[in-house]
Amino acid sequence: MDTVQKTAAGSQQRILKFDLASELHHGMLVSNLAYAVAEEMGLPHEQCYELAIAGMLHDIGKLKLTSYINGQEQDPLVIEELKYVRMHSTLGYEELKGQGYSDFVLESILYHHENYDGSGYPSNKAGDDIPIGARILRVCDVYAALISDRPYRRGFDISSVMELMIDEVKNFDMQVFLAFQRVGSIMETGRIFIKEEDNMALKKKPVTGMKDILPKEMEIRNYVMNMIRETYGTFGFSSIETPCVEHIENLSSKQGGENEKLIFKILKRGEKLKLAEAEKESDLVDSGLRYDLTVPLSRYYSNNANELPAPFKALQMGNVWRADRPQRGRFRQFMQCDIDILGESTYLAEIELVLATTTLLGKLDFHNFTIRINDRKILKAMAQYSGFPQESFDTVFIILDKMDKIGLEGVAEELEKEGFAKESIDTYLGLFKEITSDIEGVRYCKEKLKDVLDPKVAEDLETIISTVDSVKTADFKMSFDPTLVRGMSYYTGPIFEISMDEFGGSVGGGGRYDEMIGKFTGNNTSACGFSIGFERIVMLLLERNYEIPTKNGKKAYLIEKNMPADKMLTILKQAQEERNAGTQINISIMKKNKKFQKDQMTAEGYTEFVEFFKDRM
Repeated sequence: MDTVQKTAAGSQQRILKFDLASELHHGMLVSNLAYAVAEEMGLPHEQCYELAIAGMLHDIGKLKLTSYINGQEQDPLVIEELKYVRMHSTLGYEELKGQGYSDFVLESILYHHENYDGSGYPSNKAGDDIPIGARILRVCDVYAALISDRPYRRGFDISSVMELMIDEVKNFDMQVFLAFQRVGSIMETGRIFIKEEDNMALKKKPVTGMKDILPKEMEIRNYVMNMIRETYGTFGFSSIETPCVEHIENLSSKQGGENEKLIFKILKRGEKLKLAEAEKESDLVDSGLRYDLTVPLSRYYSNNANELPAPFKALQMGNVWRADRPQRGRFRQFMQCDIDILGESTYLAEIELVLATTTLLGKLDFHNFTIRINDRKILKAMAQYSGFPQESFDTVFIILDKMDKIGLEGVAEELEKEGFAKESIDTYLGLFKEITSDIEGVRYCKEKLKDVLDPKVAEDLETIISTVDSVKTADFKMSFDPTLVRGMSYYTGPIFEISMDEFGGSVGGGGRYDEMIGKFTGNNTSACGFSIGFERIVMLLLERNYEIPTKNGKKAYLIEKNMPADKMLTILKQAQEERNAGTQINISIMKKNKKFQKDQMTAEGYTEFVEFFKDRM
């Protein structure tokens, strides 16, 4: 599984090694699990038995790889990306062929690394084209690998393993996975299966991809949230709130791009949940945690439009959830902050959104950042001008979106691999070489694409850029970027992103989505939104040791232990007077190691200390 295998990336130790005892242990576990899953699925007894044999022998091809394991391959790459390791299932099949094993056993071994979505090896088989035995082994093999120690990591606990497997459930046959879940609440100790609850300890670490927020960070977060409310309030945005759980139909409406693959889905509850009768995912799932705030907003507006002003300027702050791979500045649960203008069809909406967002960033002491801007209509016009078929635009844009990572030559190579005409590719990439990042670039597009682009699109984009440049209050620049794609398919017009050199990527973005609300109401409603990367903004502030501006500072009262009640009352009255004047007062009993106590409080932002002793009052 990619999620776990990537934890080995960057390790300097050899991760490709063969340990016979470990492989035997792994084979025994896979064998036992495969037999149990096959039996749970009602396979014939003979096949259950044969699958147990296949489980024991499924990695025997690794014996053929010892020459590579013992030093020919020098780079500590991720295991399943190693070209030699990808040969082991085929080598095992060839080794066992002709030794009396059934086709069922042999094919289960040969294809046990095929993924249900077609992304596995050696043959990129998908769905039911993968033999049932191989589909069972795939699930059991992944579980056994994750729960076991590896040279580059310790084995994961059962809860984490199941969480990781659910994140990659696209790799598995759902019927097999459900059967595995029914028998997979067991772990292997030696050769004895015991139930997890019999050996379970409470876990102190957060669930993978989530985090505990300590007071220092929480102080910054609260400050940023207050600044958001204050700043966006001056632009006329009203706070709203939507539920964190949405209908699965809304979340899976093909509007959310890649995010729809990252939904935390929620099982039906009570009598509606019928595991034994389930044949497909929709039999089990009826809702999910929201992956952004735009889809819920569209439903919210559709449901409440008669009670809202027109145009409606909405401010939302709330947690969203994506089953993504955690990395710097990205968690599976994170705060999102969106402003949207609904019912405004002109470019005034884009101007207001950009000005409001950049004003906020300026107040948070961010400088020299960039607002990258493009228009989806320009994207499409460039592709049409170059001769790409309209039905291929999404493929072209997915490749184009990699421009900052792979460059023009990389984009050209990938377009060629997709089978596009060289003439179209050359024309397309030639446009990017001619387009500048300023207003002149927009004017070039207007002239060059005049046969396929409404001139008003370019004119409006030029107006947005020039107007924002004229009235902005923060230190940033507007940059026309014809390679900007934005992954959400619901965007219909101008799109924008915030880039900061100190982060090395996007810290916010948005665009116009005039057709989404119509999915709910049947009538399209003009809509445009901008989302700041709240978590990334907070992270950057913490990394630069940002100090929250305060008028009256933070003061600590340290009181000697066993202070008499009458003197304690005097101290509390003094503290209250200072609090009424706006000073933050933290009252604590004086500890023996007073220096350490003060150091801790200083780290929390306390700049003044007042000590109270029994004999000095």
